[in-house]
Amino acid sequence: MVGGKVASWSLSEVELLLDTDIANPNPVVVPVSDVVCDLQIGGLPMGQAHIPAGTQLAARATTRVPVPLKVPLSQMAALLAQGLERGTIRPYTAKCNLSIDLGQVTVKVPFEKAGWVDLVNHRLMLDEHTPEPVTPAPRGP
Repeated sequence: MVGGKVASWSLSEVELLLDTDIANPNPVVVPVSDVVCDLQIGGLPMGQAHIPAGTQLAARATTRVPVPLKVPLSQMAALLAQGLERGTIRPYTAKCNLSIDLGQVTVKVPFEKAGWVDLVNHRLMLDEHTPEPVTPAPRGP
């Protein structure tokens, strides 16, 4: 994941649109039939994301794919409360299964990504190390 934004919201849920880069080192286009990701932020389950059917990964390239994720408003409120209590930089994990349709056979490839998300500045960090806390600069009189 390289970024994200709020696509829509209602009284019951928030729909996030997560920008995800998927690399294909192969010399041929890879037709993706499904990608399912379970996302946790700060240890809280946020939901299950699905990459749209019919996505194709260009040969020897990285393709940016927007991935919709619907999060119950109660989970989003719990995440924001956790951010206020423990700091706004929270760890995330995405456990995913990529399904590739090869005609007669579907190949499933599991993968996992972990990093940190800054709830205030809307930054994602794909680093497995704890980032340094950001301290606001003192303001003058």
